[in-house]
Amino acid sequence: MSLPVLVPALTRLSEQITKITMSHASDTAALNSIALERESIDKREREMRDMVDKAEEKRAWFDDFKEWIEGVAGFLDEKVKFELLLLLLVTDLLFSIQC
Repeated sequence: MSLPVLVPALTRLSEQITKITMSHASDTAALNSIALERESIDKREREMRDMVDKAEEKRAWFDDFKEWIEGVAGFLDEKVKFELLLLLLVTDLLFSIQC
């Protein structure tokens, strides 16, 4: 059995260390890139949640406004009905006075 020669063994070891170092650097760069992408996605998610909250506030406001408008419309409908009835009564009274 022959003993490994020191120079070729050191060369192979050096090559393996270089490959591992390059692989580590590549993996670290990929992780940094993923971390940046994650931060960007998290920021966009917060922005979208804020947009949804604002849209919900606007929807609630418009629902309240619609309810108010319907209340005013109901009041005006009743007022017009009352005024028409009053007009009919006055017209009928005037007609009966003339006859």
